[in-house]
Amino acid sequence: MKKNKKLFFVCSLLACFIVGCADVAEYGSGKEAGIECSAQMLEKAAVTEEGYYVLEGSLYEIGKHVIVLETESGELLAFQMAPETIICVGGSNEIAEGQAVKVVFDGNVNGTEIEKVSVIAVTVSEEEL
Repeated sequence: MKKNKKLFFVCSLLACFIVGCADVAEYGSGKEAGIECSAQMLEKAAVTEEGYYVLEGSLYEIGKHVIVLETESGELLAFQMAPETIICVGGSNEIAEGQAVKVVFDGNVNGTEIEKVSVIAVTVSEEEL
């Protein structure tokens, strides 16, 4: 009985380790695919009445922590998502890669750069890009 408990404990630790490694790998993949938030983003972003920034493009990649948006010019922009990020897909249950999306984000503007970017919402656009 004691051996079974030890075996169960070791298997649980191994499973947690494997899941944790997969999350870390997925978290880093978005950073490699696109660029971080920069002044380029601010130039292309529309500003809402509330002061948030909105960018439109097609979905390149989405994960638990990262969304990568491809702009009309073919530029890849990576955003880190927070657990409180709202994802609105309309009538569908999922967002497919290549689908037109809008990313609403906010951050501290410091001159020509934006820091501490937080994604507020990701919504599926009605029109195709």
